[in-house]
This record gives sequence, structure tokens and C-alpha cells, in this order.
Amino acid sequence: GIGGIAKHVQGLTNYLKSPKPIKILGSGVNYNASKILSLSLNSKFKKVFSYDVLENHKHIDISSESRLIILLGNIVNESYQKDSFTEILKFLAHKNDCLVFIDKDQKKLYESVNHKRLSFLTHDKIEEEFSFVFYLMLFARNLL
Repeated sequence: GIGGIAKHVQGLTNYLKSPKPIKILGSGVNYNASKILSLSLNSKFKKVFSYDVLENHKHIDISSESRLIILLGNIVNESYQKDSFTEILKFLAHKNDCLVFIDKDQKKLYESVNHKRLSFLTHDKIEEEFSFVFYLMLFARNLL
């Protein structure tokens, strides 16, 4: 659950305080969370956080945002997870730092990736329809 993330909060706070531009990516049930979180973090950290859908990065310049927060947890669709995996590899090739939120069920898919620019925050799996509220609460409780 949310409490398990608490030990990572300092690292996450440091990641967010970086002067580098940060974009929050989320698709499906996590897109609206990425949008609201970017607006809330703008206010909290007094810097610009942008947001987008993960898939849009196939056609735009991803090198302009050097740091990415990617909300992948709680999405059950296996083909989506495999596509996301490929996108993350592209981000790393473009020298983007990636902080990826995944649930425990997805951990196995990403275990093979070991890269200095890639970090994972793993949380309990919750039902997809509650993912939006989950991420808002997670950030509100720990960062906002």
C-alpha cells in the first residue's frame, strides 16, 4: 500500500527538487493522475512539471525533459506493459532519468533492466479503477 513507499520519500523528494525539467507520464487510468500531480507539484516545488501520455512520446522529442516520472502501476493489460517496457528503453537511450511506479505484479517484467538512470518504486497492486485515487493519495500523503 501507500505506507510501503514512505521509505523512498526522501529520494523521491530529491528527484523532484532537481533543477532539471520533469514530466509525469501516465496512460489509461493513470493519465488524469499524472495531470493533477503535475499541477500540484508545480505549486509545491515552485517549478514547472509537465504531463503527457506515455504513448505520445513515440512522435515527440523526449530529450527535452531530462527526468521522467512514469505511473505504470495497477494497469493489468500485459501488452500495454510490454509496450511501456520498450518506451522506457527508448527513454534511457535518450539519456532520460526514469523513475517508474510499478505494482508488485509487474516487478518481474522489469527485473531484467539494470540501468543507472532507472529507478523503480514498487507498491501493492490495487484494482485498476482505484489507481487514480491511489496515486493522488500517495503523493498527497508523502509530498504535498
